[in-house]
Amino acid sequence: MAHTLTSTKNTPDLQPDAAAESAPTVPIAPAESAAPAYAPRSSFSQALTLLRTEFTLFVRYKTALLYLILPAAFMIPFFTMENEEVAPGVTIIGYLMSGSLMAVSIALGLMHPSNVLTTRRENLVLKRLRVGGVSPAAIHGSMIGLIVVLSLAMGLVYGAVLVYMSGSTPSNLAMMLLALFLSAVSLTLMGTLITPLVRNGEIAQMAAMVPVLLTLAMGGVMVPLEAVPDSVAAVLRLLPIAPAVDMLRSGFHGMDFFGHPEDAQAVGTLELWTLALPGIGVQLVWIAVLGYLVHRYFRWDPRKA
Repeated sequence: MAHTLTSTKNTPDLQPDAAAESAPTVPIAPAESAAPAYAPRSSFSQALTLLRTEFTLFVRYKTALLYLILPAAFMIPFFTMENEEVAPGVTIIGYLMSGSLMAVSIALGLMHPSNVLTTRRENLVLKRLRVGGVSPAAIHGSMIGLIVVLSLAMGLVYGAVLVYMSGSTPSNLAMMLLALFLSAVSLTLMGTLITPLVRNGEIAQMAAMVPVLLTLAMGGVMVPLEAVPDSVAAVLRLLPIAPAVDMLRSGFHGMDFFGHPEDAQAVGTLELWTLALPGIGVQLVWIAVLGYLVHRYFRWDPRKA
């Protein structure tokens, strides 16, 4: 036993080189071939998730629900108005009320994003979302999606009231929905641009009333553009609201209301879309410009930072 212990103790240890040579060779895969532990979600997927959250928060936010019924206030005078004709087969109620559908997008697009985004910025919610990997496109896209869906839904509701009041049915519903869609996008971007100019949500609500009144007055909603000089009307039709109002009226009645209503004539579907192309182009240009301004000037950190 002693001899065994002595011989074991006197056995030379393997040298490091020899041990390395005797060990089996294990191939090591390159680092880039390893599967990532986490695959980042796309902006579209993030926007859909945030959109569901936006709907939940909108229902819980009681003040926001007032934006849905605010356009009804503009329809009250129509119930006491004499239903005279402004064009062959077109009554004054149907003409004015079809354009007043734009009040849905104006109230929602200008007032809700400015208030909510400003409050979230000051509470560091937006900063946490950005640090958490949520892209700006997803944050703004979810807000645009919320306003678009609500504008289209409420547009159909108030459109049913319009059908009841005027006794007519929409001639081109697709054009009316497109007008509400484009105006909802541009007005949401416009409301988002109010956020960098104010410090908190309360100021944002008051500041949003200025563009709301301006768009209602100069977009042909409250005051038809036929009541202003032609030169002024031509300039106002280069703004994003007036072309959408013209599309709503023309789409509902199936007539060329892109000029003076007294000269309006019934036209076919293809010709009506052709007449609407300049207005659609104006709105797309405004969406591009407003989108760039939001990308350039939107603030994610609180103003005090």
